[in-house]
Amino acid sequence: DINPVSGEISTTRSLDFEMGDTAYDFVVTATDGGDPSRSSTALVYVTINDVNDNDPIFDPSKYSASITEGAPVGATVLTVSASDADSGAFGRLAFNLVAADNLFEAVTQPDNRSAVIVVKNQLDFETQRGHVFRVVALDGGMPARSGEAMVTVSVLNENDNSPVFQQTTYIVRVPESVTMGTLLQNVTATDEDEIDIITYSLSRAAGLFTIHSSRGEIRVSGLLDFEMDRRHDLTIFASDGVNTGSAIFVVEVINENDNAPIFDAEVYSTNVSESRMVGTGLITVRAVDADVGSYGNVTYQIIAGNDMGHFEIDRWSGEIRLKTSLNFEAKRMFRLTVSAEDSGNPPKSDTAAVVLRVTNENDIVPEITLPKTEFEFVENGAPLPIGAGATVVDADGDDIVRAVFHLVAPPNDTATDQNIGERLWVNVSGVAGLAVVYSPSRH
Repeated sequence: DINPVSGEISTTRSLDFEMGDTAYDFVVTATDGGDPSRSSTALVYVTINDVNDNDPIFDPSKYSASITEGAPVGATVLTVSASDADSGAFGRLAFNLVAADNLFEAVTQPDNRSAVIVVKNQLDFETQRGHVFRVVALDGGMPARSGEAMVTVSVLNENDNSPVFQQTTYIVRVPESVTMGTLLQNVTATDEDEIDIITYSLSRAAGLFTIHSSRGEIRVSGLLDFEMDRRHDLTIFASDGVNTGSAIFVVEVINENDNAPIFDAEVYSTNVSESRMVGTGLITVRAVDADVGSYGNVTYQIIAGNDMGHFEIDRWSGEIRLKTSLNFEAKRMFRLTVSAEDSGNPPKSDTAAVVLRVTNENDIVPEITLPKTEFEFVENGAPLPIGAGATVVDADGDDIVRAVFHLVAPPNDTATDQNIGERLWVNVSGVAGLAVVYSPSRH
């Protein structure tokens, strides 16, 4: 419209560059007041300049997508687009993200109308399963106008975590007499992945231990022996089918008194002279206990056959010593029963026999019996016996008593033992003890 007086041209409605109001041309006529009037015309060209009067608009205003947690950095999540009715720089858009936790970024495309949202940093389903953020489009105005849309990204789980046991090391203590099938420990592993099945297994079990593949129950499956192996170091595994976790499982075996002492012989024997000095050692017995520690300490004692108290035994070394003198003539053999006992509670023991044979010694003086007898014989007669002879009594055994007789001068006789027989013309049998006249005699 034009003011008829001032000639000011003004718009009669709002212009919209984007609707086609880009340029106008028209003729303006100026008329004077004469009669007849005179007039003149002019051609007016009006160019409409665009202004940044439109916000970018997303269509749709909400986006959603899914991506696996293992997607690499730079992987495409989705593409968003927006439009701006303004032209030129006012209509060129740049995109960025708000509240994306630095996990995603928008890459504006060359058309300046769209952007690709990509992974910026590694995702983790177990940390956060979903992300909601805004994508903002900014135009080229000064100041810029903007539009935004909501983006929801669901993170899909992958089996990227290994099962983890509740402890890195398990230690159990169990007596060596534990029965097979005894439950030692119920171990549990968890997997941050949404994996339903975890399978358990054992290594280095040596047939002594088992683990239930699904329940994680560790049980004794063999006979334990402290003396053979005091500690068992096992490795337990938990697998989700792809990844495996492990832990150390230690079984410490507690010692028990499960072995009795054993003598290295059932019967010990030796010869002992009846003249053996009191206090000297006669024989040593030995028993071995396979237990260790106090349970393996063995003590000895004589439990039978020592009624006369002739013997004693060192309770630690097992040496049997003579306590009182022996007498072959009184008793020629002793049979002792000795025991070896450990320090258990209750103790375990073993017994053995000890045979001691007393050997004879010539320790008793013979006693001669010679009745006082008178004999007569004819002078100048032939040699003849004059008596039944002497007898001897010796308490030593037959192996010692071998009596040999000879004449001995009577007390206070001046004759010597060597010439008494010559003076009496009498001899004596060395074996039988029989006195014999050996030379004629004069009355």
